[in-house]
Amino acid sequence: MFKLIYIVIFAISLFSVHAQEIDSVLLRSEIDSLIQQSNDHYAKGDYAQSANSRLNAIPSIRKLSNWKEIVSELNLIFHICYADDDLLRSESALDSAKYYSDKYLTKNDIETYYLLSNLAYNAYSKANYPKAISFYEQSISGFKHLNTPFTNYYNNVLSLMGSYRQKGEIDIALTISESYLEKTDTVADQLNWMKPDLLSYKAIYLRDNQSYNEALNTLELALKSNQEVTDTYYKDEIEFTIYQSMGFTYRDLNEFDKSIAYFDKANEVQLKKSKTLKAFNYLDMAGVYRIKGDYQKAIKNYSLGLDLYSKKNIINKKDKAIYLAGIGYSYFNINEIDSASFYLNAAINELEIPENNTLETIEDYNKFPDYNFNNIQILSWLAEVENYIGNNKNSKKHINSAIKRYKQAFNGSKYLQREFLSNSSKHLLNKNIQEHYSNFANLLLEEYFTNKNDLNFQQVFQLIEDNKSRLLKEDINAKVALEQSRIPKDLLIRESEYNIKINELKTRVNRNKSTETKETKAIQDWKTQITELTREYNKFQKMLERDYPKYYKSKFTLSKTATVALQNKLATNTTYLNYFSTDDALYCALIGKKKTEIIKLGDLKELKKDIDSFLSLVKKENSKDSPQNELLKYSQLGRNLFNILIPKETLKKEKLIISPSNYLHYLPFETLISTNNPNATN
Repeated sequence: MFKLIYIVIFAISLFSVHAQEIDSVLLRSEIDSLIQQSNDHYAKGDYAQSANSRLNAIPSIRKLSNWKEIVSELNLIFHICYADDDLLRSESALDSAKYYSDKYLTKNDIETYYLLSNLAYNAYSKANYPKAISFYEQSISGFKHLNTPFTNYYNNVLSLMGSYRQKGEIDIALTISESYLEKTDTVADQLNWMKPDLLSYKAIYLRDNQSYNEALNTLELALKSNQEVTDTYYKDEIEFTIYQSMGFTYRDLNEFDKSIAYFDKANEVQLKKSKTLKAFNYLDMAGVYRIKGDYQKAIKNYSLGLDLYSKKNIINKKDKAIYLAGIGYSYFNINEIDSASFYLNAAINELEIPENNTLETIEDYNKFPDYNFNNIQILSWLAEVENYIGNNKNSKKHINSAIKRYKQAFNGSKYLQREFLSNSSKHLLNKNIQEHYSNFANLLLEEYFTNKNDLNFQQVFQLIEDNKSRLLKEDINAKVALEQSRIPKDLLIRESEYNIKINELKTRVNRNKSTETKETKAIQDWKTQITELTREYNKFQKMLERDYPKYYKSKFTLSKTATVALQNKLATNTTYLNYFSTDDALYCALIGKKKTEIIKLGDLKELKKDIDSFLSLVKKENSKDSPQNELLKYSQLGRNLFNILIPKETLKKEKLIISPSNYLHYLPFETLISTNNPNATN
């Protein structure tokens, strides 16, 4: 769980005045009095009056033309109003601060970078992570430009890592955490909480990358380091994060009892701090119970969390959707379909993705700047429920709805692929979408076998093509878009240089990791360089997309596999066989010069047994059998597999083009037996 800790320090700047400037002195006195009132109201928890007092001071500050002070005060008002769940006034304060900053401040004014931090936080709170990243990068770069100690912008670093994580760029978040860890060794004693805090975040990103043992070891280090922290506020906050992260890690390891035990520990710390649990405490528990299969407890915890979350005045609709969807999918798993449909549709309403927008174009996708992993999961869950209702009620309306929602999830995932820079993030996305591939494929197959027309064949064929070599295809599409975009040659060279440098550094890291004497310092330096270059490359890509819109549109145009175009390239005597599988069955998409067909070949598990047995005979692994028995088994299995895998209508063709899938990648098709006659040519 990503947390933000904002320290609001109220400070009164002293301004020198001439003795004769009585008006200025009076104004200064009035300003100081109002700010002191604001501080007093804030200390009592009266945030509305605190904001009012500070707002009343703004006209007087404006008369003094103290533009830096105005921006500083408006920055504080933003945080006060946000703490009061006053969205209207917090946004208004931010807009005013930006107006004065743009008009009167320069790049050498630190107030500019605190404003960028607030703009970033505002974007993050709306789940607009690309914009949050841009603002945080600018603010941190500005603080570095002014030689500001990193402890002063530490929260910005945490927020930047969190933004990258939410966007799916786990590798970048991890490397940033590692690059700043060294700096925590030199901080003042009263700031020694930063080390265990940063270690706890590093562990989160390790867990996201499925490095579970390393994550648990890092959390143990964080726990040990946290014992030395003297500031009880931060000590408790960090202890909570560590136990919470251990709960998530053991959940991902399917050790649910340990997971629940650590979440209980985290909740004990939370109760010690605030006397009540927060909405996310219940959300954490609910997720474990859902994955464990204890759906009643999952529903109870999701509901408690939703009740608390809904009482907030400022609500992130995307976060609220997670609670609603969790309740809905838990109901679905205990066969309470009406409740499942109600809550999942409520979740989709919060996401505000209309059913008729299947994200076919980049223009459609850009309407949802906060599209992420959660959207894919919620859309897929709703599609699963709609499909279930459609099958049980024989309702074409629900079936069509399921297909549209799956298309939104799968098309959206393809756009996310193009946004991600790190392969590990792309693989995590693929893992997420792969969980729903079989359901979507089965749904489209049902449509095809009900009505074997060209449109239904094309839908199935497009899905299986998208599912094969996803990463490779997206890289090729980006390269083709780059070559066809008329971008100046020097920029194309620069684009290539970024990739060469990043790949060279990654090679160094991997080679050094495999040696017995690892150069830890060098590896960390290389990782830091990779992160910096990746971030630069990200900005460079955004520049290309902004300045060369043709490249942007071409890069983000979803590739279509046209069946007719493929048929035109096939000779009359050639057939293309594209094998694919769902969770339980193997299929073949057959494409000839004048024919298309999808054929169900058989049960996947049974076929795997036959393929394994056949491969064992090919490799001569069963040496106990006599040559005669081996030959007999080989002939029988080879003939059986041939009859199953090669459709009868292709036997008269001179040439077969085979695109294997799943276990078929290991099968040499040329070794199959096409006839019972041992003397005939196969």
